[in-house]
Amino acid sequence: MVLLVSPYQIKPSPLSVTVQNTGLKDWLDQKGIALEQTFVMDPQNIPFPIPIERRMGQFVFQEMKMINYPYFIDVRGPGLAAPTLTAGLSQITVHWASPIRVDADKNKGRTVTVLLKSSPQSWTSNSTQVTPSLDRGMAVFSPSGPLEPRTLAVAVEGEFESFFKDKKSPLLPEKKDPKDKVAKDVYSNVIEKSAQSARLIVVGSADFLTDELLRFTSSISRTNYTHSLQLAENIVDWSLEDRGLLAIRGRGHFARLLKPMTNGARMFWEYLNYGLALAGLVAVWAGLRIRRRRRLAAVPALLSETKAGGVL
Repeated sequence: MVLLVSPYQIKPSPLSVTVQNTGLKDWLDQKGIALEQTFVMDPQNIPFPIPIERRMGQFVFQEMKMINYPYFIDVRGPGLAAPTLTAGLSQITVHWASPIRVDADKNKGRTVTVLLKSSPQSWTSNSTQVTPSLDRGMAVFSPSGPLEPRTLAVAVEGEFESFFKDKKSPLLPEKKDPKDKVAKDVYSNVIEKSAQSARLIVVGSADFLTDELLRFTSSISRTNYTHSLQLAENIVDWSLEDRGLLAIRGRGHFARLLKPMTNGARMFWEYLNYGLALAGLVAVWAGLRIRRRRRLAAVPALLSETKAGGVL
């Protein structure tokens, strides 16, 4: 079973967040998995475009500015914690994710694998105000609480006990209508436990596979963003125990992404490029000037030789 679940419902236009009841809290708790009602915020993220108005004299222009948006978590490197399920992936973006906690006592005898996790500088927020607030054109997000990596996706493999063990089957009607004479199949038996090979995958985001966000992420990176879809394919192959396909896909080619840099590092390399270009122009100008001086210095000697030869 694969669950893409979130305690929040995101409405993109206009951007708003409402708390929702997934109906899975008790069921997941019985499996030893808890989904916290908070957002994971990470300084390692992909930018978010927001319209900015600029005034030039009597004219007002609107332009799109890419700002820091910690809700769009850029998972890469150590965050891709399961080499098998993340084979062939150099990066994946998880949108509006909630942290997942796994109860070690309830999962004794099962194999627990963390698939995705945030960076060590991430924090959590329970605010439903996810629209970026700007201060002098820059997004303002203040970290709060402990800074540590959070689990964004987890896989549990092993034998699971049924949530309805020693309970009445939920498929049985509470009251039988005597007027209902149509015979219906009723399943009264309850399977008390699963097979040893049962697998449960929980991702703390219900939006990162939606068409809208896939198109949105593609527009930001200006490429056809398919990393989320590849992760879904890997999960399907792993669920079907076709792990050979994962090894083959893991040797495939993928775009080599640049490592994320701080604003200070970006400014350093930008000014260094300007400086090297200016130094190159100065070197060319100095070379031409030296060459011209040498030519002018050679003119008197040439004239003296010409007079001595009697040409003039």
